Amino acid sequence: MVDLRESPGTLYRFGKPAAAPDLSVLVRPIVIGDLPWVHGLFKQRYPKDYDWHTTDVWFCHTVLNNPLTIYAARTSDAFVLANTTVMPWLPGKYECNIITICAEVGCSAWQVMKLLHASIDWARRRNCYVWKISSDMDVDITPLALRVGAKQLLSRFALQLSE
Repeated sequence: MVDLRESPGTLYRFGKPAAAPDLSVLVRPIVIGDLPWVHGLFKQRYPKDYDWHTTDVWFCHTVLNNPLTIYAARTSDAFVLANTTVMPWLPGKYECNIITICAEVGCSAWQVMKLLHASIDWARRRNCYVWKISSDMDVDITPLALRVGAKQLLSRFALQLSE
């Protein structure tokens, strides 16, 4: 994850999200040859609990085999995973949820922003009615979410069951 430290006032100009500079950042699908790099980033972010084997099986059998429901893309220093979900009682309302956004230490924030915008475009192509992002780490994603125009949801809670 990337923690951007900047004033929330810089994110908006005249009540609209500030535009990102036009930087050429290549976003491409994650392929099986990227897995050693993906594992390395996950190991950095989850050093105590990372399960290489389960992640590898999940990536090979679920992520890479379901491009209609899982978006897996990368830049040179970051990657994003997003998926679509639907509630059985609302079968026409697909949601896009960011599973993770992970970046190398020192990665340009513009790479992360390019990936988030690409995931939003993907969600629109999948006819999702909402795009959501949250973090399970001690990282403030508020600047990222605000920069793409997301609104903060206040009804999210957690009960820690174990260490």
